[in-house]
Amino acid sequence: MEPHRLTVRLRQPGGRFGSPVFSRGLQFGRGLAIGDIDGRHGKDILAVEGCVSARNVHDVLLLNAGGGRRWKATPVPSPLQGCGDVAATLDFDRDGKADFVVLNGGRFDGLPYDRGPDQLLTMGRWPS
Repeated sequence: MEPHRLTVRLRQPGGRFGSPVFSRGLQFGRGLAIGDIDGRHGKDILAVEGCVSARNVHDVLLLNAGGGRRWKATPVPSPLQGCGDVAATLDFDRDGKADFVVLNGGRFDGLPYDRGPDQLLTMGRWPS
């Protein structure tokens, strides 16, 4: 991932990566997390967007729609304050699927950190 482009390349036999199979523009990509959040077609991608013009940009969640070659963009709620910074993958609700934790404490325009709420993105069910 580069700040303005997310590119997917699949690993080939022998460990090398092939030609790009998917590419998408980003406004200001800051972080990346990969895991199977929906428990369906394989690993999914969360690209964390930072701030542009002092406003947090919506993160990009791409659900794997088949073999890592097709992707379905899914809306992600964005906090009103803070700037997207980093993400991590874990199974917080212990359902066997990945959950994404996003920290919204990044910088924008070289100014001090603009601390926002941390987020937990899950497609699992919480126990009652």
